[in-house]
Amino acid sequence: LREHSVRQGAPLSADDRLVVNHVLWEAPPASDGPSELTLAWQRTDGTTTPLELPFPVIAATVWQDRAVVVDPERTLWMVPRSSLTEVEGPLGRDVVGNPVVSDDGSILSYVERNDLWSRIVIRRAIPGSADPVILTEGLQSAGALRFTSDAAHIVFVGSTPGGVAGLRIVATNPGGGDSRCLTNCELRTGRYWPEGTFLPPPRSSSELTFETDLLSYPTDTGTIRVPLNTGGPS
Repeated sequence: LREHSVRQGAPLSADDRLVVNHVLWEAPPASDGPSELTLAWQRTDGTTTPLELPFPVIAATVWQDRAVVVDPERTLWMVPRSSLTEVEGPLGRDVVGNPVVSDDGSILSYVERNDLWSRIVIRRAIPGSADPVILTEGLQSAGALRFTSDAAHIVFVGSTPGGVAGLRIVATNPGGGDSRCLTNCELRTGRYWPEGTFLPPPRSSSELTFETDLLSYPTDTGTIRVPLNTGGPS
């Protein structure tokens, strides 16, 4: 198996993992585009059972008893573990990046993006029993999603129109209000930024560490710590 990242969410069972079966097309190192893959379920003895999907996959995760996959047209589908060929959906369109799953496996989240906006969507149950919930509106960009350990919030890198990308946080409770800015809140594109006011966002959501009421992540010049309750770096 080639070394490509397939994000693991809540485990299907103790002996199943979703892995890359074959690389159909390898994205060049400098490319923003994803590689195209086929997937398989792998057991602890190393044997694999390929998923026989009608399309290649550019992103995937595991949620409850499903594989969640994104095709090259950026459409999101689900594949029940009980069937290697059946796909459920489409369940999302214009999906960018990897879908992510909360630590307890209760919530799936992903970003939908077109030429005008980006928005964060969550699902709390397998399709057929719950509709998707749109958590954010009016964002210019969103990505690098990361759930808090209690699944009550999602921290992400995003921006509003005219704003500069920084960390933001949004409640997973639909009544929790819109996303709140944590870093680079007062900065605007095309305007002067006083030295030291711009904080580079994390390169990946995996760099984020939660510490009670703080989150932190490394940069080339040191560790940035951000209060989750009020925003603003320390």
